[in-house]
Amino acid sequence: MALDDMKNTGKEDTSGHEITAKGYMRYLVNILVLCGIILALTAAVVFLLVRLGTQGREYRALEEELSAISEGKQYYTDEELKAMTAESGEREAVRARSALLQQIQSSLESGESTISMLRKLFPGDLVVKNGEKYYFYPVDAEAPKNGFGGRDFRLDDQGHLSYVGDEDVGTVLGIDIPDASAVTSWDDVKESGVSFAFLEIFREEVSPEDGGTSYVPDESFAGNVRLAGEAGIETGGSFSLHALSADEAEAAADAAVQVLKEAGLEECPVALAVLPGTEDQASPRLSRSEWTENVLAAAARLRENGYRPVIQGTIASFTMMLEISELEEVDKWIMNYREELYYPYDFTYWQYATTGQVNGITGNVNMDIRVFRSGQ
Repeated sequence: MALDDMKNTGKEDTSGHEITAKGYMRYLVNILVLCGIILALTAAVVFLLVRLGTQGREYRALEEELSAISEGKQYYTDEELKAMTAESGEREAVRARSALLQQIQSSLESGESTISMLRKLFPGDLVVKNGEKYYFYPVDAEAPKNGFGGRDFRLDDQGHLSYVGDEDVGTVLGIDIPDASAVTSWDDVKESGVSFAFLEIFREEVSPEDGGTSYVPDESFAGNVRLAGEAGIETGGSFSLHALSADEAEAAADAAVQVLKEAGLEECPVALAVLPGTEDQASPRLSRSEWTENVLAAAARLRENGYRPVIQGTIASFTMMLEISELEEVDKWIMNYREELYYPYDFTYWQYATTGQVNGITGNVNMDIRVFRSGQ
């Protein structure tokens, strides 16, 4: 066969078959199609494997959920949980309100006073009444506490208050007398069990509207101090503090010191009475910080002269008028006219009655105890 004939008819492959150009192209196309099919099958296999894995996990989760339900557990959606939580909160609020109303109703039916009822309902606050209003003051966490329970003190058959709790605590009976002219026999007072007495230093305290206070000494003070001492009764002085500034407070302390020294009293306790006033008195015009500053100024002046200051006040005094956490270094004298103690902070004296009866004194007298722990 001539060379030109071979070009026209094609070429011969290694197996001896003749391959034309058109056939070669079909061959390449078939190869590409086959590769595409293989790739598609591979992708399908991978997809099926992934899908099987996902379904397997879902199946296992479903098995766990079914198992949990069979064991008494329950699964909820987020929306269901929110709805259930809100419903539970509403039910709890209704129960709390119902319990509160029942407690109030029970207290009113038993004849309990409003202030007593409120104090039971709000144990975390000090509830005080001033005028016709009730005030709630959170207990100061920083102020030293007395640690006593409400029922750690009891009145005996004679009406004298004493400690009956479990701690090593003692009490001493005392009195404070606004008018010492009511005393007929200090010896009889002593025989009644009285160990200490506070006497008013001033007969009159005049507080003009423009500020400043004039103090008129009680002329019988020195004589009663002497007679009480001869009967074996420890004595101290007391006066009401009406100062509108620290300077006035120091002036009041200086006036008291002069009377005490003239009576021969040295190193005795001196009580500063701080009491809530009416609208025309000083106390509403002063803030708690101002009152505290004045009390500390008077106490410092007394201490400089060798006397031991004591702050006397009601629960309202120590909550509405004073910052108790600032008065840690000064002894407290709480006026609390009930057998059950309602005062969480540390104190030294407790005036528990204003209608006491003591031999040797005409009429009613204020009854007090001094509280001390072992080693004091």
